[in-house]
Amino acid sequence: MRSHIKYLLSFSAILFLASGCAKRTEEPQPEQPAAQAPAHAPAATPVAPPKSGDGLGVVKKISASRKFITLDHNDMPGIMEAMAMEYPVQSPELLKDIHVKDSVSFTLTKTPESQYMVTAIKKK
Repeated sequence: MRSHIKYLLSFSAILFLASGCAKRTEEPQPEQPAAQAPAHAPAATPVAPPKSGDGLGVVKKISASRKFITLDHNDMPGIMEAMAMEYPVQSPELLKDIHVKDSVSFTLTKTPESQYMVTAIKKK
């Protein structure tokens, strides 16, 4: 009987050691660190918003001096969302044939002061 107990203990010890050496597939794998850009890679340059863009809108108001126009315009991706806003006009001559309630196409150009100005406009 003693030999059987010895045999069982030896067999159990072998199984215990063998189970520790077996590859376990149910264990989660350690997370891989996120890939990082090499140290010598240049930093990403931020994209500057466009300096000008075209839009469609309706004239809501023209200033008496013809230096400003209020436009209710569409969304201009990268420049601004659809809205009604007053803009300075590059030249009063641009508004020569433009009237309130006219549907227009226009160009907004960013000034050095980071303000948008109407630099072109025509009836639709």
